[in-house]
Amino acid sequence: RYLFDAFMFLIPRSRRAIRTESIATQKEDWEYQFNQWFGPDRDLSALDAAIAATAKRLGPPPANRRIMLSIPYPSPLVKDFGDVDGDGVTEDLSTDFGRKKVLRWFSDEARRRFRVAGYKHLTLWGLYWMREDLGPEDGPICRIAADVVHAAGLRLLWIPYNGAPGWERWKECGIDVAILQPNLAFGTWQNGGAM
Repeated sequence: RYLFDAFMFLIPRSRRAIRTESIATQKEDWEYQFNQWFGPDRDLSALDAAIAATAKRLGPPPANRRIMLSIPYPSPLVKDFGDVDGDGVTEDLSTDFGRKKVLRWFSDEARRRFRVAGYKHLTLWGLYWMREDLGPEDGPICRIAADVVHAAGLRLLWIPYNGAPGWERWKECGIDVAILQPNLAFGTWQNGGAM
């Protein structure tokens, strides 16, 4: 009866129109995603309400729907991310220390907001590695994300495009589930289009 057992939420552009999968983003861009996903009558709450309404007609789903939230690319070009822990110091994503701190904040904030929202039909399953390729410099960054995600009791999902650099290294980067796109699904800058 219920077709989908999982839903992935991603926001490809921030409010400042910055591409979240590959461009240098800052704390305000990451917070924008949280505010969209967890806003009243939006995204997650709308999905939870839709499942509740459907359950009245079809009966309850056999299990909560699993949710994955996308991690914006923690670009090493960002040396002024913003302060995530209230110590008055902005985080520096060009360092492993800074990346770990920001990724831990993101993971903790996702879990906190999910818990506070109290969804009846949704379970936070994991986070999605938004960047669709893994160049040599990105493998270690992804590995840090995987370690942080796993320490939070979550899983890491990745969906690279067909032929993406590094697609075969998903396990060594700590990714739990990788789903290969059969082709480029969108008209993107890679092929001269616009997303």
